[in-house]
Amino acid sequence: MKIDGKKFLYTQPSLNGKHQEENASISIYFAKIMKKMGYNLNTKKINEAIKNTVWPGRLEIINYKHKKIILDGSHNIDGADKLNEFLKTCLLYTSPSPRDS
Repeated sequence: MKIDGKKFLYTQPSLNGKHQEENASISIYFAKIMKKMGYNLNTKKINEAIKNTVWPGRLEIINYKHKKIILDGSHNIDGADKLNEFLKTCLLYTSPSPRDS
């Protein structure tokens, strides 16, 4: 990510969805502005937070009986749009079950 012509690296967000990368970029940019204003922010801790954030039920992928299930508690149009975008990027592979043989 570039801010004011300088390159800043940040950790890949732990949360699923392209929009989480956008959210992380905005957070890094805002932190840079706050640092210029004199706030003492620790970039390493910000990256750790981006890397380790957990949000149960928000584009959460769980394994259940050898199947992947996506849980999402979207409750507004924007959330539903993000879910739709995420599902479009998922590649779903299925294999025949033993009873189909």
